[in-house]
Amino acid sequence: MQPRASGTRRRALIVGGSLGGLIAANLLLRAGWEVDVYERVGEALAGRGAGIVTHDELFRAMERCGITIDQTTGVEATSRLTLDRAGNVIGAEFPLRQVLTAWGRMYRLLKDAFAAGRYHFDKSLEHIEQDGAGVTACSADGTLATGEHVGTATGIRGRPASTKKRAARRQ
Repeated sequence: MQPRASGTRRRALIVGGSLGGLIAANLLLRAGWEVDVYERVGEALAGRGAGIVTHDELFRAMERCGITIDQTTGVEATSRLTLDRAGNVIGAEFPLRQVLTAWGRMYRLLKDAFAAGRYHFDKSLEHIEQDGAGVTACSADGTLATGEHVGTATGIRGRPASTKKRAARRQ
């Protein structure tokens, strides 16, 4: 890869705009990178997903993304019970603090924290090209995005992109 000019920002491309992609993009942005997110789906993902049980690691990552975690993030559960099929309690109640929330709530918080205009919908990745100058992500609609790094967070319905090596460009 060619050396960067002094004072220029590193550039990352994130393929997949769901929770994992948005966490990666927000963290890179706050570390000084120029970042764009490319999402296959053509509209906001906020109405998708279901209820989720969070963990402290998720909240720490979100706080590093600049997101304030407060009582609007979800509903706190302080303990658990185990029930049999008839609804009878089995064993003792045990303490376990977690916050229950909606996938859409986490998505909205992360998307709102990300740079406006750098999240691109309807960009289905076809393949990635790599050469001495960096990487190029090629979308089905012909969009080309170049950077120094590409990260993929395509989720359960994603498919891996093929990678093509190009001959190093001669200057």
